[in-house]
Amino acid sequence: KWMPDAPIFSTILFSTGLTVGIVTATFGRDFSFLDQSQFSIVTVTVILSAIIPTVIAREFIPKASSSR
Repeated sequence: KWMPDAPIFSTILFSTGLTVGIVTATFGRDFSFLDQSQFSIVTVTVILSAIIPTVIAREFIPKASSSR
């Protein structure tokens, strides 16, 4: 088993990815690498990159049996 059962673990993983992605996009906008529309697209993409895999995983990965 490679992943702990604690929901905190997955929450930290997702929040770290979201934080790094949004902070990077903000720096890109602040230093004129991205204009406002590019920043908006990158920000939405970063958020969806966390949400879509979660939805897919919940749909297709079987739940662990409660009998241990």
